[in-house]
Amino acid sequence: MDDERIILDWQDVNHESGRWADRWHYNLALYSILHPDEDEILYLGKADGCTVRSRWNADDKHERVWSRIEDERDIFEHGFIVGEFRLPDGQRLSRQLVCDVESFLIHQIKPWANSRKAALKHCFIAKPCAEGMLDVIDANVGCAGVGFEDN
Repeated sequence: MDDERIILDWQDVNHESGRWADRWHYNLALYSILHPDEDEILYLGKADGCTVRSRWNADDKHERVWSRIEDERDIFEHGFIVGEFRLPDGQRLSRQLVCDVESFLIHQIKPWANSRKAALKHCFIAKPCAEGMLDVIDANVGCAGVGFEDN
């Protein structure tokens, strides 16, 4: 990639062909739980050191996320998407980067079931630049550009 943006390609986790087929097995990734009928992200989380499937089945998700979605919102089915990172040339995917992007997105989107306040480790400045795109600048390091694209 020629520019300095970080792009997230979001795809349904159950898509069974191409580069998306192994998404359940990613162990450093972001994922989102979607409302089945409305344009709403109910929860945004990360898999870090465990698979996306293990996070989807985790005990803490049953207590903190699934029960709340069912009891408080009366929702018993959902969409589930996983974001694949496209990074600038020379940058590698790290735990810190995934954590920072997760915190930024929770802070910006405010998913309903993310009960904890995302503690941003960096100060971000965001500005819309094109449809479906945000240019994000990490104010702590100057003008390092980052972006988010929802496909």
